[in-house]
Amino acid sequence: WYGLAEQIFMPIKIWQSKVGLMHIPHFNVPIFCPAKFIVTIHDLILRHFKTRRASTLGPIRYFFKNLAYRLIIWLAIKRARKVITVSNYVKKDILDCFKVQPEKVKVIYEGAPSLLFFSPLPAGGGRLRGEELPVQMVSGGRFLLYVGNAYPHKNLEGLIRAFEILAKDFKDLKLVLVGEKDYFYERLEKSISTGLKDKIIFVGFVPDSEIVNFYQSAELYIFPSLCEGFGLPALEAMAYGLPVVSSQATCLPEILGKAALYFDPQNIQDMVEKIKKHTTFSGV
Repeated sequence: WYGLAEQIFMPIKIWQSKVGLMHIPHFNVPIFCPAKFIVTIHDLILRHFKTRRASTLGPIRYFFKNLAYRLIIWLAIKRARKVITVSNYVKKDILDCFKVQPEKVKVIYEGAPSLLFFSPLPAGGGRLRGEELPVQMVSGGRFLLYVGNAYPHKNLEGLIRAFEILAKDFKDLKLVLVGEKDYFYERLEKSISTGLKDKIIFVGFVPDSEIVNFYQSAELYIFPSLCEGFGLPALEAMAYGLPVVSSQATCLPEILGKAALYFDPQNIQDMVEKIKKHTTFSGV
């Protein structure tokens, strides 16, 4: 993906297959794509967050990679017969950035995965506790949950600052971060202060068959993102019955509607207050 091999060999494969119309479900359309195509654009986050903090590349390679991204996504949108996107927020973003006709862009919302691995809560009500989760997960107490990657626009640094304030009032509270441990998660983990190391749990990758345990056991799902195209993890949390406290940025109010409690992601104190305001903490 995103390399020269994709640009060189994918057009050959498409031509050999005599494709009449192709759906390409991401922006990385081969520049010399020989077939008519429809493309799905999930977001334009790389246009809005082009900081090198979101890349492991050096400055020169990063410059050329960002230039290639801009060229490929521009050509994909211009040449596509239709553009599918996942929210009205992203549609407006595409129209503003690329000046295409509104009728060319069709919004088709995403949806939470089928609750294939859903299992009911234990008899007698209440949520599962830490000791009932798989060993590698959380042990004891209650916790806030985030599921996803740790790219800078996800604002996990802001979430950790908010949690540091919360931890002073709620001694038994933990923050659980679920996501594959890559460069960005490792960088975040190294930044945690000594006093929080036993309260912030970096779980790593969790398969679908086990992640249901987290959704059923957490107090709240926290979504602190500065920019999203859709916000699927929060929708997934809701599908499992987990309350959501979310950033009010970009598409999130559109997708989550009145079912979430919102905060300003740039305002740490507002994030803290909205978490505290939730019924599981207020006692209401």
